[in-house]
Amino acid sequence: MSLQRKPSSDSNRSKTKRIKIQIIDRSQQVIQYSKQAIVNAMSKTSLRTKAECKRIAQGLRIACEELKKAWRKHPLKIVPTFAHVSAKGVKRHKGVIASFFNVAIPTVALIALVSVVNFWGGASFALALECNGETIGYVQDKVVVEQALAQAQSSVVDINGHLELPENLEYKLTVVQDEDVMDNSQLAEALLNNMGDQVQTASGLFVGDQFVGAVDDTDTANQVLNEILDSYTEGKEQAEANFTEQVTVKEGLYPSGDVVSAEEIKEDLTSPVEKEQVYHAAEGDTVASVSEKFGLEPIQLVELNPTLTEESVIQDGQNVVIANEQPLLSVEVVTVESVINQLDYQSVTVENSHKEQGEQTVLQAGEMGQEQVDYQVVTVNGQEVSRSVTATTLLKAPVDEKIEIGTMEKQVEVDRSANGGSRTSIGFQWPVNGGRVSSSFGYRWGKVHEAMDIAAPYGTSIYASAGGTVEFAGWKGSYGYCVLIDHGNGYKTRYAHCSSLKVSTGQKVSQGQVIAAVGATGFATGNHCHFEVIKNGTKVNPANYL
Repeated sequence: MSLQRKPSSDSNRSKTKRIKIQIIDRSQQVIQYSKQAIVNAMSKTSLRTKAECKRIAQGLRIACEELKKAWRKHPLKIVPTFAHVSAKGVKRHKGVIASFFNVAIPTVALIALVSVVNFWGGASFALALECNGETIGYVQDKVVVEQALAQAQSSVVDINGHLELPENLEYKLTVVQDEDVMDNSQLAEALLNNMGDQVQTASGLFVGDQFVGAVDDTDTANQVLNEILDSYTEGKEQAEANFTEQVTVKEGLYPSGDVVSAEEIKEDLTSPVEKEQVYHAAEGDTVASVSEKFGLEPIQLVELNPTLTEESVIQDGQNVVIANEQPLLSVEVVTVESVINQLDYQSVTVENSHKEQGEQTVLQAGEMGQEQVDYQVVTVNGQEVSRSVTATTLLKAPVDEKIEIGTMEKQVEVDRSANGGSRTSIGFQWPVNGGRVSSSFGYRWGKVHEAMDIAAPYGTSIYASAGGTVEFAGWKGSYGYCVLIDHGNGYKTRYAHCSSLKVSTGQKVSQGQVIAAVGATGFATGNHCHFEVIKNGTKVNPANYL
């Protein structure tokens, strides 16, 4: 900021100081002389004054008698009579009157001189600071102005640099009373008052260290913040909403250009900015399930998380980025949610060696149980980011199913060659330790289900239905983790949706060897073994071979 420079005030200040001292010294000398003159005059006239006072008293009595006589004759006679007795009194007492003026005139002069001295004793030469012809205040020198400008600027919360202090300042030398001379704090306040509507008292909102804007008062700021929180909890019971960032409301002076309406500040706080939103994965989450949960395509989720692929297994508690934009002010909502889950019953098998393999008899029907699971659900900006179990209550215990299974081997004749050469018998056994058929081979949901689904608890052992060579063991799209065994003679079996694998590609396995464990990986609605029998490349009904 540039100020108009005048000649240095240091020489003016020392010069005015010398003049002030000289005036006061000379005035003090005159006062002492006048006081002495008054004392001398009063001592000379004191004796005469006593005698004259008696004569004046006598003259006043005589004058009053003459005025009464004139009044009795005619009221108008009193005027010339008053003039006559007054002139006679002045002539008779002219000595006393002269003595009075000898004392009164020096006394009046002395009073006037004392007033002048008192004025100069409390007055100073100062610089009048003017802006556009209007006097802002009075200072001793320009240093005070520079300090006041800096103080005025620092007292305004001006994050965006909108404050413009006056630049067309001028100085004029003048005489003022000492109490009118300002220090830097008083002048800073006067400068801000002179700026009129450029600054105003308001309440600023800060998200972390970022200044968003200011509104008229703190009540308006708090109202805006509460409206944002309420918008996320509307219609939700036992919901607690909080901002994920520190939000501060600071009252102070702000440039008027930074003060906006409640609607504008609310829009600024809720507008999206570039900022990652993270989901804390739960057990069993996959790229496909997380994508579906947040309305994304798997490829979009992979683009947001370069370390993932569409086949990746997501670990429990792993942070997964689900968006790269969030509102400037994010809101976290914690709610309690209760879910009723159906509990699978266990299938208990009883072996009967007198029945062929695949022949089953239900000895006791199973019944599903129920449990209530309470979750603490955390959402950020309306998107669920974590879910944790807070309580589990058993409502109804499941009843186990009891199944009698035949164990006598059944022979399957297999044509070894297309030319009808020698024949080989392959006996397939039940591939799961227990379990029950939850979906048979055939039409399901409008298309052919080319396998048998055997439901069993998570982690139940899966056996090789017959001996052979593991052609594939690993992840395969919607099958999830699966094992494909080549038994020779054109026969293969596949075991899909496994939770874990116990064999590897190329490994030789024997009938009944544990090769995997039951799970629900890939596209599955529950824990089961998806069991396929493949004959010469065509999937056939496994029930015909068990």
